[in-house]
Amino acid sequence: MNRLTINYLITALLAMVAEAVHASTAEPKATSKPVFSSAATEHDAPVTDIDRENPVVLVVGASGSVGRLAVAESLRRGYETRALVRDPDQATLFPEGVTTVVGDLTRVETLSEAVDGATGIIFTHGISGNNARGAEDVNYGAVRNVLSVLKEPAHIALMTTVGVTKPTVGHDWKRRGERLVRASGLPYTVVRPGWFDYNSAAQYRLVMRQGDKHWAGSPGFYPISTDTFE
Repeated sequence: MNRLTINYLITALLAMVAEAVHASTAEPKATSKPVFSSAATEHDAPVTDIDRENPVVLVVGASGSVGRLAVAESLRRGYETRALVRDPDQATLFPEGVTTVVGDLTRVETLSEAVDGATGIIFTHGISGNNARGAEDVNYGAVRNVLSVLKEPAHIALMTTVGVTKPTVGHDWKRRGERLVRASGLPYTVVRPGWFDYNSAAQYRLVMRQGDKHWAGSPGFYPISTDTFE
């Protein structure tokens, strides 16, 4: 496997943490009131008072194929790394040094411990297909629930999908999740990757594009390899 391909994606997802870590000075922490408000707009001033000297990265969807890579890369960079899981037995999926926090993305009351003190949150969660209830509860609901319990500012990195602007049930809720992140007033990165794990020898590379002008109809469009994670 050409690990450079997947590392490009993880680097993009972790870019917000690097910005916080390397900023010149630390700003005062926010008040204990939740940062996120459903009344926020995309034009609200961004929040910048992040604890820059003590980076804590929370990975949402940590047990997935991309989530595990994000966890490992965050730890490799020296960040205090948390993996949000539903089952405590999933702790065995992660390298030594990773803190696992048990929570259910669809139950907001289980998420406060996970976000407490986090300076960067990476969302790699999601469900496929057009199950309307599942797409709302997971693709959108996870973003809403995590942001709603966030009491201190954090950089947000959200992974959705290529073609997210194409109207489907699953895409519609992912797109609404993107809107929540933009409306939060927090610094953010949105990544819309293409297909994973459908790779020929000529496809071990990453094509970076702005916007969402190409709706992938097959694994031949913008494949990204997650082959063999060691």
